Amino acid sequence: MILRTATLDDSDLILRWANSDDCMRWKRLTKQSIGRSQHKIWFEKRLNSDDCYIWIVVEDDIAVGQVRIEIQANSLVTDIYIEPKARGGGLARSAMDEALKLIRAKTGTQLEAVAVVHVENLPSIKLFERLGFQNETASGDWLTLRQNAMGR
Repeated sequence: MILRTATLDDSDLILRWANSDDCMRWKRLTKQSIGRSQHKIWFEKRLNSDDCYIWIVVEDDIAVGQVRIEIQANSLVTDIYIEPKARGGGLARSAMDEALKLIRAKTGTQLEAVAVVHVENLPSIKLFERLGFQNETASGDWLTLRQNAMGR
């Protein structure tokens, strides 16, 4: 598995993943398919931000997912998507762990990482718990899990 930095050429790929049924099911803010022009504006803004890092997860020379980490309110806010066919072998854990190491090394930050996960998304909850995230709060259908930078 490698992580490569996302580029504008990845826009359609990430849009396809974002609009997939298995991704839409767990979205907190977006409840309907995202249009290409809307996504392009969002994606370009993220790529040009000093506070956002997006990587493409590559396995056997095939892009199978993405990891995004944004610095918000003194936290590293995480997002991950792995295609269904690539799930179950520890790829998500390796990708997220590597991304957190990369961002902390690049920025020199020791900020805690945060994941907001739907209470029914048990695979994601287990992923973050395996990475040392602790369930901190629940708000409706959403759990907030946190990982202290020094706790790994």
